[in-house]
This record gives sequence, C-alpha cells and structure tokens, in this order.
Amino acid sequence: MIEKSSWLFLRLIALYSVAMLIWGVFGFLEYFFNFSIIPLQNPDFLNGTQFIHWLLITMSGVIFLKNYFTG
Repeated sequence: MIEKSSWLFLRLIALYSVAMLIWGVFGFLEYFFNFSIIPLQNPDFLNGTQFIHWLLITMSGVIFLKNYFTG
C-alpha cells in the first residue's frame, strides 16, 4: 500500500513539475517576446522581479524533472 501511494505521489509531483516548466516557458515567452495565449505577467511586479519569478518557476520544473529521469 505504501509503495503504491509513494509511486502515485511521485508521479503527481512529476506532473506538477511538467506544468511548472510549461508555465515558466510561456511566462518567459511573454516576458521577452510579448507572445501570449493568456496574460501571465503581473503589471505590479518590477521587470527584474518578474524575471526572477519566471526563472524560479522554470528552474523548479527543470531541476525536479532532470533528477526524476536521471534517477
């Protein structure tokens, strides 16, 4: 039972990391190129703060998925 729930929880975290990676990439596309499907930028953030925001979101997805697939 615990092994099955651990397996499921790990897959859910991986799915969440994929979503974070996609969100971060689309945020960077909007930040740098004004390409937007839905508005993601927060106009109340300063430009440097917005960059750090997208960097951290993207890196959280990348780092977990890299370690997930490389073991």
